[in-house]
Amino acid sequence: FLDRNVGAVARSMLNFGLHDLVLVGPRCNHLSQDAMTLAAGAGSLLRSARVFSEVSEAIEHADCVVAVTARLRKFAAPSIYPRDLARVLEQVA
Repeated sequence: FLDRNVGAVARSMLNFGLHDLVLVGPRCNHLSQDAMTLAAGAGSLLRSARVFSEVSEAIEHADCVVAVTARLRKFAAPSIYPRDLARVLEQVA
């Protein structure tokens, strides 16, 4: 089912005008038929996805990195609510 999740992410990205899909150590085939089906028109994003084995490689040239989770975690990095994140991202854009 992970293939389908990646496909759905690609579709959502395209809906919001995002075009640079980066995958780190994927545990699925992001080019599978299931992924393409759920991508629903965003197959080009799946085909052009950049795949890395380590997070450090994936963010090496990034100006801003945002990670999200629904799970409660204990990190040293600061936490921010989504409504506040929009203001922060406006400043770095």
